[in-house]
Amino acid sequence: MAHYHDVVVAEVFSWQTFVIHPNALPRCGGAVPGRRSCQILTVTSIVHLDTLLRYGGHAVAAVAKYWHPLLSPSTNDEINNMDAEFNTLEFDTNVTEIGKRKLTSDVWLHFDREKRDGVWMAVCKNCKKRLSVKSKSGTSHLRGHLDRCPRRIFHDVQQMLKATKTKQGDVKLSTFQFDQDIARRELANMVILHEYPLSIVDHSGFQRFLGSVQPMFKIPTRNTLKSDITKMYDYGRVKTLDLLKRNKERIAITTDIWTCNNQRKGFMAITTHFVDNEWALQSRIIRFVHVQCPHTSVVLADAMIDCILDWHLEKKVSALTMDNCSTNNAMIPIILDKLDSDSTLLNGEMFHMRCSAHILNLIMKYGLNVINDSIDRIRVSVTYWTASPKREEKFLETICELEIESTKKLALDCKTRWNSTFLMIRSALIYKTVFPRLRQKDSQYKCVPTENDWVFAKEISDRLEVFFVATKQFSGTKYHTANNYLPILCEIRCAINQWGTSTIEEIRLMALAMANKFDSYGSEFHGLMVVGKILDPRFKMKIIECYFPIIYGDRASIEIKKRYKIFC
Repeated sequence: MAHYHDVVVAEVFSWQTFVIHPNALPRCGGAVPGRRSCQILTVTSIVHLDTLLRYGGHAVAAVAKYWHPLLSPSTNDEINNMDAEFNTLEFDTNVTEIGKRKLTSDVWLHFDREKRDGVWMAVCKNCKKRLSVKSKSGTSHLRGHLDRCPRRIFHDVQQMLKATKTKQGDVKLSTFQFDQDIARRELANMVILHEYPLSIVDHSGFQRFLGSVQPMFKIPTRNTLKSDITKMYDYGRVKTLDLLKRNKERIAITTDIWTCNNQRKGFMAITTHFVDNEWALQSRIIRFVHVQCPHTSVVLADAMIDCILDWHLEKKVSALTMDNCSTNNAMIPIILDKLDSDSTLLNGEMFHMRCSAHILNLIMKYGLNVINDSIDRIRVSVTYWTASPKREEKFLETICELEIESTKKLALDCKTRWNSTFLMIRSALIYKTVFPRLRQKDSQYKCVPTENDWVFAKEISDRLEVFFVATKQFSGTKYHTANNYLPILCEIRCAINQWGTSTIEEIRLMALAMANKFDSYGSEFHGLMVVGKILDPRFKMKIIECYFPIIYGDRASIEIKKRYKIFC
C-alpha cells in the first residue's frame, strides 16, 4: 500500500493539486530529503500543465486535494484509495532521446529528428526547414523558428469554439479562427452602416474595447480605414456592373433630389430596379452625387445622362421616375434627345413616370390647408410639451398617474410632410386625457384642445389613414407595386367622394379641395402602371372599364380609348 510519501505532488495555479504515481517518473531525479522515492514537480502556471503532461513521456494520474506533510488520516485514506486506481493506469515509459540525452522541451512537438552524415538535425513539421541540433546549444533557436514559421497554424484554445444561437433557441458550438482581414472588413462595414467618423479608430475607449474582445486584432489607422472603405466600394461597383451586364431585362430608374444649407447644396440619388434572371426583384443605388448650382433642368439632365452612360444602361432603361415638378418635367426631353429612340419603349412615350407617392402627397397637402386651423390647438399643445426635457418629463409623469399603457411619444408635424401631421394627430389622440390634467399642473399651459377638437381630430385621423397606407404601399421597394396601383388609386378616389357627403363642413371642404386636385393630376397617372392589372388573367382589359369611370368620371371613355390604342 502506498503512503503520502510515495506520491509526487504538483502545485498548479488556482490551488489544485495533481498527484502523480512515482512509477510514472522513473528518471525525474532529485529526491526530497527525508522521504523515500518522493518526487515533487511544481507548476507555477496552468499554461505549463501541458508540459507536465508530457514530462518524460509520462502522464498525470489523478487530481487530489492540496498535499501537506501533515495529512490527516482521512486524507491519507483518500490518497490510498487513489493509489489503487493508479495501478489500473498505463504509463508510457518510452523516453524521447537523441543519443543518450532525453528531449524534455515541448518545442520538440513541432519538430522531427533526422540524422544526416552522423549529425542530428531538427526538421520543422510545418515548413520542413532543417535546423542544426547541438547538445550545448539548447532549443532557443528552434523556438525562435516556430515564432517566425510562415506555415505554422496557431491554435488558441479560447478561439477554437464559437457559440452560435440556432433558430430553435439552442446554443451550438462551432469552430472559429481569428482572421485579421475579415475583422478589418467588418470594421469598415460598421463605419459605413452607422455613419461613424473615421477617427473612431483613434478613440482610446474604442481601442480598449477591441483589445479586451480580441487582443490579436491590429487596429488600422484612419487612412487605412479610408482605403478599406474605398476598396469595398470599388469591389461593390464591379459586382453591380457585372449583375447589370448579365441582366437581360429592362431596368427602371428612380431619382430623388434634395437641397440643404439654404438651397446652396444639391444632391441626387439614383437607384435601379429590375427583375434578375432568377425572377427576383433587385434594387441597387448606383449613384449619390453632389449637383452644382443652379439646379436647372440642363444640369440635372447632364448628371442623369452621365450616370446612365457610366453604368452602360443607355439601351436598357424602361422608365425614369421622378417627383412631380416643373424642373424634373423639363429634364425628360433633354434625356430622351441624348438616348437612341429605338432603345426606349414606345419611342419614349412611357419613359417619364411621375412619382405616385409624391402626387398623393401634393393632393393631401392641398386638402390639409383647408383644415389647418381646426387642428391648430392640438399642434400648439404638442409643441408646448415637447419644447424642453423638463416638460417632456412632466408629460411622462402624468401618463403614469393616469395609468395609460402606451410607449408612443408625441410627434410634432412638419409643414412639408402631410404624413407627419397624421402621425401627430394619431399620437395626440392616445393622450387626450393627459392634456386637461397638465392644465391643472402648469398655469402657463393655456391652449388645451377642446372636446370638439378631439372629435374632429378622430374624424381626420380615420380619413388620413387611407392615404397613409397607400403612400407606404406605393413607396415599397421590396415587393412589386404595379399590380396594386389601379385598385389603390380607385380606393382613394372612392374615399374622397365619400368624404364629400360628411356632415362636418370642414371635411366636406377638404374633400372638395382634394377632388379638384386629384382631377388636375388625373392625366398624369402613368398609363403603363395599369398593365400589371391587365395582365392578371382574372381581369384583363375589363378592369379599366370598371375602374376608370370611378377615377376619371366623365373623361373615362376618352382615357379607355387611349389605353386600347397603346396596348391593343
